[in-house]
Amino acid sequence: MADGFTIVGCIFERSNGAVQEAGVFPDLSGMRDFERLCQHLVHSAWGAYVLLGRGKERPGGVDVFRDPIGMLDAFTWRSGSVRLIGSHPEQWLDICPADDVAIDWPRIAELLAFPGSVAEASALHGVDAVPAGVHMHMDTFGAGRSRRFWSPVDYCQSRSVDASAEALADVVDSCVGRWRRSYDMIASEVSGGLDSAIVAASGGRNAPRIQAAFNFFSGDAGGDERSYARAVCEYLSISLRETECDVRGFNVDDVSDMPIGVRPGLGSVSLFHDRKLARELSEFGADAMLTGQGGDAVFFQPATPLVASDQGLTRLLSSPTTLMDIARWTRVPVWPLLKQALRSAAAHKAFSVPPNGMPACMPVKPGKPHYDWLSGAEHLPPAKQLQIWALINSRAAFGPSWCSSVVEVIHPLMSQPLVEHVLGLSTLQLTEGRRNRGLARRAFAGRLPRVVIDRTGKGALTFHFGRRLARSSRFLRSFLLDGLLAAKGIVDPNALEAVLTSQALMQSDVYSELLTMILLEQWVRTWQARLEDISSRSWGSCGSAADRVSRRWASNQ
Repeated sequence: MADGFTIVGCIFERSNGAVQEAGVFPDLSGMRDFERLCQHLVHSAWGAYVLLGRGKERPGGVDVFRDPIGMLDAFTWRSGSVRLIGSHPEQWLDICPADDVAIDWPRIAELLAFPGSVAEASALHGVDAVPAGVHMHMDTFGAGRSRRFWSPVDYCQSRSVDASAEALADVVDSCVGRWRRSYDMIASEVSGGLDSAIVAASGGRNAPRIQAAFNFFSGDAGGDERSYARAVCEYLSISLRETECDVRGFNVDDVSDMPIGVRPGLGSVSLFHDRKLARELSEFGADAMLTGQGGDAVFFQPATPLVASDQGLTRLLSSPTTLMDIARWTRVPVWPLLKQALRSAAAHKAFSVPPNGMPACMPVKPGKPHYDWLSGAEHLPPAKQLQIWALINSRAAFGPSWCSSVVEVIHPLMSQPLVEHVLGLSTLQLTEGRRNRGLARRAFAGRLPRVVIDRTGKGALTFHFGRRLARSSRFLRSFLLDGLLAAKGIVDPNALEAVLTSQALMQSDVYSELLTMILLEQWVRTWQARLEDISSRSWGSCGSAADRVSRRWASNQ
């Protein structure tokens, strides 16, 4: 804390851009100006935090700054004569409801088509999200100004970044180690893939050990990665706990008690996996769980020919070996690859965000949401824009889940110093023009078993989820066709009905799209019931509660 300022959350110190091994809190002594403090934190600190202040030069106002990655959420709303700020407004809206609070139905339609935008705008009218890396100054009624202090685009150009494998390993170790030293009983997900394996292997010599690793598998070959997870845990001497995924279908009990926040929990990629893992973490006694979320974006997983144009046409033409390597890796012939690189070099354009599947089930085409992190990125190479978009999608993992309701869920690969480091590298450097996550593989080649480093494929639960959806067709038809999304015209019941047959669900890979629809349907049902309950109460008692909060805060200044 500095004079007049308060930091909420978890914050770590850096020195000259490097993560500090010791020392948790940055020195803020002598800081008086809020914007100067924001600038200082961007360059000298990192973590999951929100900075709050009541600027003396602007009496009656409030200043808010949210960490650049957005690991800790921040929302603001007005309740009568009081402006409130919190990371979990769902815990307060019953007491101090936002003025004119309501479900933002156009935003719900956007989320169904673009679920990766869930970390952007709020889905509730009257409750506004503070953007990551932005300072907002507001008065009680919301009037004010904002200033962005951090943007991915700023780290993608004109920066001298050490592109060696050793430098990447050092940054990963520093970030993972700093998170690990913040908790006592640490668990980790080890799926069998490279990203979770890197997190398990990282942390440095002085970091606390990971006490247990968890792996989920299905009965089919594509969904069983136990051999890779076992190899990782044996190599690192970590105890592995294996759990077979359920094969039964969905029912209403599986969604009725899901954690509901102001943001829909669209980062919960599997209802059953999330719930069961939360139970196992609780029984184990973990206070934190590390994941490999974000690794596909940070280390660059897509096998795309767009990589060819990432370092400029002149360098590409001067290195025919690189061109051949990229063609071999992406399975695109050399001449079409060169043609695409020429076209990309000639015309810079903004990345076109692809919509979610099942467009026939959405009668009204929603507008594309605004992605803060893509602003100003249109001049960047297309593969770098793709990486930024993948980072945006990765932020969905910060949302509510069963696991996050019982332990601190940490996604260390999304740490600010690591994100900044990889943004300064071209995707050609990250892939070495030969394979996905090529630089990361070389960085950890001596610290993980070769079977994982050299692995070419990824596990897939497509067949498993297809079977589960087919067994859930009766529930899905009842839950979705008679739901609020259909009633509001966001989904077309007739078009959706053709998809929700056992045969169609087995033959089509629509699990992700249907899961998004299920999560949004339960979210809007829960919030509609909650808002109806709030509106039925006496506004006098809510206003009194808000006024009590206001008087208590004022008396403490």
